[in-house]
Amino acid sequence: MDASSARLTGLIFFVLSSASVACQASKDTYPPVQAVDHAQVTHLIEQRKGRVVLLNVWATWCAPCREEMPDLLKLRTALREKGFELVLLSADDIDLMNTKVRPMLKEFGVDFLTFIKNDDDDEAFINALDPDWEGALPTSFLYDSDGTLVEMMVGAKTSAQFEDAIMRLLRKGSS
Repeated sequence: MDASSARLTGLIFFVLSSASVACQASKDTYPPVQAVDHAQVTHLIEQRKGRVVLLNVWATWCAPCREEMPDLLKLRTALREKGFELVLLSADDIDLMNTKVRPMLKEFGVDFLTFIKNDDDDEAFINALDPDWEGALPTSFLYDSDGTLVEMMVGAKTSAQFEDAIMRLLRKGSS
């Protein structure tokens, strides 16, 4: 092997190694996702008493879920200081957490802890959120600052619909 070929081989090795490290580094920056079962879902809301909470149940395969996500994230940023908290809960299979869910959350710019359903009993999971819910996605559950479910919003909603519902509760809490 001549010097030119050796340099080229070394360069190719360096580029491939760097690409591998870059892929690993970007994978390490995925947002944290915690698995929860039906018993833990209620605890998620209880932990957030004192804040108005919107629990959004979504999935990577659900186009309306993906469409409303940017609006939800903007509302989180705009209303966080006023006492609002957004909780994202993926209904994807737990096996997809690292291959689909976390990459999609990163693509949306999510930089906070989110959750994924880890429950073999779909019916128990659905009933833990609301016995009247049939499992349609997206669905958002709006809780007041006492942790009481105030509204179940089934199907995709606009930013204005979310904001109106959230602001009603934030104003109620401050009066």
